[in-house]
Amino acid sequence: MRDRVVERLDIPIDELLGKGQVRRVTLARQALAWLAVRNGLSQAEVGRYMNGRSRASISYSIKTIEKRMAESSEIRKLVEGLL
Repeated sequence: MRDRVVERLDIPIDELLGKGQVRRVTLARQALAWLAVRNGLSQAEVGRYMNGRSRASISYSIKTIEKRMAESSEIRKLVEGLL
């Protein structure tokens, strides 16, 4: 999953798993969290993998990306294209 996100969204792995808050990186992190949970990982597992983020942070990321997907067909296509 991580490799698909990195490749398709052209985000370096260190930025994806880092602490920066640039919008394009934030979208990639949200997409990765959504994909990982959708594929059966717990939010806590995803948080540990993503540089120690909390379960609450992952939950917020997922809610945010789902809202963005509902509002934008472009974002929905992008994220669902990562499946």
